[in-house]
Amino acid sequence: MSTGEAGQVRRGVIEAIILGRNDNYEPQWTEKLLAAIAYNRAVLTRDGYEFRVAFVEWNPPAGNPLLAPMLVERFPYVRCVVVAPEVHKAICQGPMPIMLNPAINAAVRTSEADYLVVTGGDCFFGRALADRIAREGLVANRLYRAERVNIRADIDFVSATPAEIEDPANIVSVDTCSEPPYDRPPFTNASGDFLMMDRATMTGLRGFDEAIDFSKLHLDSRLCWTCMDAGMDCELLGRIFHISHTQSYVNAGGAYDSQSYVTEVSLPYLNPDEWGLGRFAWTRDGDRVWHVGLGAANAPAPALDGDASRRAEKVRAGLVALHAQRNDQDPADGASEITKLPLDWVWVAPIASRDEAGVIEGAKGVVDNVAALSLPDKLPPPKSNERRWIFLSLDVLQGDLVVEAIDQNRRPPTLVRASREPVGIWLEMPPESKAVRFGRFRGNGPAVRLKIREARLFGRFRPSSRKEISRGLYGRMKYRLQRFFGPS
Repeated sequence: MSTGEAGQVRRGVIEAIILGRNDNYEPQWTEKLLAAIAYNRAVLTRDGYEFRVAFVEWNPPAGNPLLAPMLVERFPYVRCVVVAPEVHKAICQGPMPIMLNPAINAAVRTSEADYLVVTGGDCFFGRALADRIAREGLVANRLYRAERVNIRADIDFVSATPAEIEDPANIVSVDTCSEPPYDRPPFTNASGDFLMMDRATMTGLRGFDEAIDFSKLHLDSRLCWTCMDAGMDCELLGRIFHISHTQSYVNAGGAYDSQSYVTEVSLPYLNPDEWGLGRFAWTRDGDRVWHVGLGAANAPAPALDGDASRRAEKVRAGLVALHAQRNDQDPADGASEITKLPLDWVWVAPIASRDEAGVIEGAKGVVDNVAALSLPDKLPPPKSNERRWIFLSLDVLQGDLVVEAIDQNRRPPTLVRASREPVGIWLEMPPESKAVRFGRFRGNGPAVRLKIREARLFGRFRPSSRKEISRGLYGRMKYRLQRFFGPS
């Protein structure tokens, strides 16, 4: 059964995507996984809906038996994708033993369900949530969320009833979706344990952002924000009940294996055509197990019918267009240079919301901490119909840098990776913005070492005379030459 257009109810198969491996992550984790699978199947399989599970076994430890054979033998509604350690080593840039984004995306790529829900192996769906789905149904192009309630880990989950799971006496904490700033769509607080939408839309999004290859943090939030950018509705369905454990992000604190980073960079994100481990070798093991390893790329294409494929392509096209509009700041039709900006206005500034930048080299030597470039006070203010840009020529010698105009919210920060060659970037400067901010992309990553070669201010406004048109054409020609040969 396929899902229809937005607003049209289609019942069918709900497939939960769960990630794990046989590594003693928590005491009795495997037993709790089995209990959660059976429990959620019983709660959701009714009124025209069937519940299935796609379990992704990522980077299985050597010496421990795989979980996949046991899961498919025990549950006829479970399928598995086993991802070899060699694949993990090839793509992981951090200390994590598990990568959430390509793992989830591999399950999305191979799913044939109508709806997909990204969840955890220690999450139990609430009765009110299940009743809402059964009563009103699900629709396409809508992000469904649930509030996470953390419950005691010492419950006998194998035999627990819904009344026991949801007993207020067993609640440890609640990751609220009813208090600011989490009380509005897309309800990003603890969103990774319940993210549900139709498969065609999830395929159009191409799953979680695979560019974040060094951290597990905020991948769920980035998906939520990208859903909103794709024009999706969002609905809070109810609650899920999550086993509180010592290795969760909240409880682990500084011992967590992921780095913080500037999460709004490059939104909406765009995964490549090889998303979902598409550049690796896939082999079948029976009807319900895939193995992914090194070798010639032969990943299966998403199994979408004509209508679903068209809707997925529509979602993708909309994201590509929005990403270009929001992130491409080149004045592509040309702009006239106003002035070359002196580099001695590099200065140390205690600017909130960005991590330490590292080392920045300007005309006055080395500057530590977050830094800014301020526009000179003597510059004439922009006219009402004028737009302005700064062109920066940078040597990013080490680390990953974010650059943005201060006091503007129309565009995400620009990410600049370390490179052996000079990098030229454009930043549009809204009238309210008087400075450029430099910061470090990764909070715990290598310090940024940056040299600012040159900074130039450009402007463009609607021409009203031949002289102004000629000036604009000259600026466009100069701009094109700079793109190929660098600033003069």
